[in-house]
Amino acid sequence: MKQVGLEQGVDLVLEGSVRQSGKRVRITAQLIDAKSGMHIWADRYDRLIEDVFEVQDELALRIATELQVELLAGEMARFRGSGTKNLGAWTAQLKAVEASRRITREAQADARRIAQQAIALDPGYSAPYCTLGFICTVEARHGFVADRRAALAEARDCAQRALEIDSYNPEAHAIAGFADAIDGKLVSAIEKFNEALALNPNHADVAARLSITLAFNGQANEAIKVAQQAITLNPHYPGWYAGVLGLALRLDGQYEEAKKAFTEYGQRVEGFGHLDLVIVHVETENLKAARDEARNVMKYRPQFSISDWAKTQLFSDRERLEKDCASLRLAGLPE
Repeated sequence: MKQVGLEQGVDLVLEGSVRQSGKRVRITAQLIDAKSGMHIWADRYDRLIEDVFEVQDELALRIATELQVELLAGEMARFRGSGTKNLGAWTAQLKAVEASRRITREAQADARRIAQQAIALDPGYSAPYCTLGFICTVEARHGFVADRRAALAEARDCAQRALEIDSYNPEAHAIAGFADAIDGKLVSAIEKFNEALALNPNHADVAARLSITLAFNGQANEAIKVAQQAITLNPHYPGWYAGVLGLALRLDGQYEEAKKAFTEYGQRVEGFGHLDLVIVHVETENLKAARDEARNVMKYRPQFSISDWAKTQLFSDRERLEKDCASLRLAGLPE
């Protein structure tokens, strides 16, 4: 196995076998660390082979989902992979989720197109409706659409459609919750996030979104715990989780830990974390470091303005928002 890894230039190898007896087939699959030879994951599937192509697609989907769980997204990948037998729809859903993590107008437009493709391939698959709903909330929050209220209405419609397909869908409750948060209804949003986690306590993305909402609602200490929970649930968590944790730490006055979290955010997602570090440095009276980070903000976001940024912030305490805006002004960022 080590030789295969060296020859192919890979760290992991998926191997398997197929045994047939009459109309029954047994397929085994295992994921192996090419360097150590250790087994990371293995499973066995017994099926009737009445339709070989249907069996092929089903097993490809199940194996791909399990690899997502093991290697990338934790338990929430298993939830997102359930509800469809259409490998094309599952693949499109996965691509839409990945595209939606990039907070730019262009990336969200791509994510929307791919999520709609997943829905077209399998209209009875609830997960892409949630992904589309999440995209709507991002577009509304960051001003990527002209009509914010229409985007939030579409998000809620997507959540409702997902629940009609699967009444136990936790992401649907979370999408409705984030729409409420963007609408300024933070208490209602927190209730919906908690409903989602009651349905699936292992959903890391839902926990991360609950954390940021708690932080905006002035519940920083609880937000820290929930952000740490999200990171634990998804060992391969995306960089924005570090940003969520950093926000909660900053609002709780844990500046050194916040710096570490925001630095990690910037290392993992190019261009992010610098704005948060500006505020941390101003609040710890290091104006030189704040102005250095302000230059990084303008390097990556040349169109940045404090007024536009303020529209994306969901603080229930407007004085807190004004304090942050004042920090950005002090560091020399444009109004």
